Amino acid sequence: LRLGEGSRPLCLCFSGDGTALITGSSDGFIEVWDPALCRLRQDLVYQAKDELMLHDAPVLAVQASPDSTALASGCRDGTLKVWRLSTGACARKFAKAQQGAVTCIAWSRDGSQLITGGADGVVRTHGLKSGRQLQQFSHSASGSTCSVGFVSDSTIISAASDGRVTLWDARSASSLQSLTAPEALAKRDRVEVASTSRNVAVVSLLSVEGPKFVVVDRSATAILVDVRSGKVHASYSSSSEPQRALPPEAPRKPTTGGVFVAACCSQPRRDYVYCVTEEGFLYAFVTQTGVLERILDLGEACSGLEAHPSLNTIACW
Repeated sequence: LRLGEGSRPLCLCFSGDGTALITGSSDGFIEVWDPALCRLRQDLVYQAKDELMLHDAPVLAVQASPDSTALASGCRDGTLKVWRLSTGACARKFAKAQQGAVTCIAWSRDGSQLITGGADGVVRTHGLKSGRQLQQFSHSASGSTCSVGFVSDSTIISAASDGRVTLWDARSASSLQSLTAPEALAKRDRVEVASTSRNVAVVSLLSVEGPKFVVVDRSATAILVDVRSGKVHASYSSSSEPQRALPPEAPRKPTTGGVFVAACCSQPRRDYVYCVTEEGFLYAFVTQTGVLERILDLGEACSGLEAHPSLNTIACW
């Protein structure tokens, strides 16, 4: 997909029904694409008229609603908007959803609430009916929030740029559990944590099943961890030997121990975890075992990954 001249994609998501790939860009525009044809959806009247969904600042986060009828988007000036995908109309606007940039968004399962995280290190929940902030969670005093999500109706999860993942009580805003990937691995291996001072950014927080999440930070190892107990069920390392190696004639070979910068889970079964390194190599791990099945060369660096909800397709940007 190629955006307009001078524009670059900063975020994207698939709709839950798989019929739309939605991009947010540096010029504030939000566009809906046909993922099969890689073309702008002209069946949407507002796009055919070139009346695109728009923010006044670069769009940093987009997330389609569970029923695929709406889209939540957040931008650098802290504004959160909710759009009707069929018409392109803005159904709800939170002018100051965050004090700084809105960096990540997640919907509740029933579509009645949104969670946002921001550059100010604070996580907030918002009610769509009331149009008001419901709760506030102080995640990190010195870093931005990188990822958020609902674990259940009563618990939410967030991850910050210092590498810390926190489980919260959604009603009381109290912390139920807090961990980093190195702490969880050290607990599993019964060793001391190598370092407690990190500024790595959790690049992905991927829901697998119930309280099990894949935590991918800017390091060479990601983990599958129960965020309630802190138990690590699997780990994924860029130093692992793949079951299917790159062919000898491959023009590039990955560096051992490459740093992961983006990740996603295969859908809908989530049986694979895909992690991409700074060099642009995609690692395909078996979710439950951590076995590295294969490595693919994407040909260029990318900053994000998103899996199609039903097809064996990944979008990168």
